[in-house]
Amino acid sequence: MALIAALFLGFGLIARKLEHNSVTGPMVFTAGGLVCALVGAEGLNSGIDEGFLHGIAELTLILLLFGDAATISWSKVRSNRAPLRLLVIGLPLTIVVGTVVGWQLLPALGIWGAALLASILAPTDAALAQAMVTNESVPEKIRSALTVESGLNDGIALPVVLVTASCLALKGQGDLLPQLSLGAQQVLLGPPVGIAIGWLGAKATDLALKREWTQLSFEQFAGPALAVLAYAAAHPVGGNGFIAAFVAGLVFGNTSVLAKERLQEFVQEEGELLSYITFFLFGALLVLPSVEHWTVEAAVYALASLTVVRVVPVLLSLSGTSLRMPEKLLLGWFGPRGLASILFALLVIEESHLEHGEQVLAVVVITVLASVLLHGVSAAPLARRFRQ
Repeated sequence: MALIAALFLGFGLIARKLEHNSVTGPMVFTAGGLVCALVGAEGLNSGIDEGFLHGIAELTLILLLFGDAATISWSKVRSNRAPLRLLVIGLPLTIVVGTVVGWQLLPALGIWGAALLASILAPTDAALAQAMVTNESVPEKIRSALTVESGLNDGIALPVVLVTASCLALKGQGDLLPQLSLGAQQVLLGPPVGIAIGWLGAKATDLALKREWTQLSFEQFAGPALAVLAYAAAHPVGGNGFIAAFVAGLVFGNTSVLAKERLQEFVQEEGELLSYITFFLFGALLVLPSVEHWTVEAAVYALASLTVVRVVPVLLSLSGTSLRMPEKLLLGWFGPRGLASILFALLVIEESHLEHGEQVLAVVVITVLASVLLHGVSAAPLARRFRQ
């Protein structure tokens, strides 16, 4: 915790200067974690046990899914069809293309291992290209498409991750039907819980604000409290808590009139804090242990995941729209893989001890590392070039 606190202080003092030179927060915290691992790996690993790591990952994913979904306005989706096409057409195509490429490059994974890898790496993370999505010189339709896609694709990809992980875990076993039925139950029963808690929470919060029953400090934390409540409430009925948290955020953000602004502040501030802590732990605890599984094929897949696996589905999904080819290519390139992929890998692969899980995790690590660097470095220059 002291290491993380020192890194936050140092980064905060020169954050604007670093951003001007294309150095992003995820780059700094990933590098900081990696340096700590290289300098004192034994002490770091003994100080952070597996339970702590999974606890941080679980809480971060709950808040990420809820917060991202809650900040997306359906009016923006309706006014800009690009993100809808990216989610409905581009995301499934990305998973399919990624599965085919993974099956060919990494045959040991099998079809289900390749599908799991593709679905883990399908969600994008707009935070890695912050200079692009916050630069007002970039057209609003481009920035909105990147933000909306990033906000929703992790929750949409999650059921695919869960199903493919279940199929991989059950591979070679005789009777698959009971386990698959249990997986389907989790996917189907999570959303009703999320809908109920998101709607009731939005109405109750707005009523309290309208009648001035509450305090300013509560306004900001109502959303995160509902996220954890949705997650917890899904388990007794057999639903998946992460899916429930995502749906609750979607309903809360599009039902609440008064509390949404405070929630957005929380996502931008406290959500960013958890994000940076996760990137630090990613660099400190996941990179070095995965190095022994790095191969040429894994590196080629990581490069393909950031280019052809992303760009081709984007171009196909946006065909026939009013977007120009440079705008389509820009949307295709800025599909950075970051926080959601790290958290999915941690909670699905490591916790389930899946066959070939270490190889899948190694590919995820390489892809995220490459994305943190390449998308972080290219965001500001491309935003300036787009303005010119």
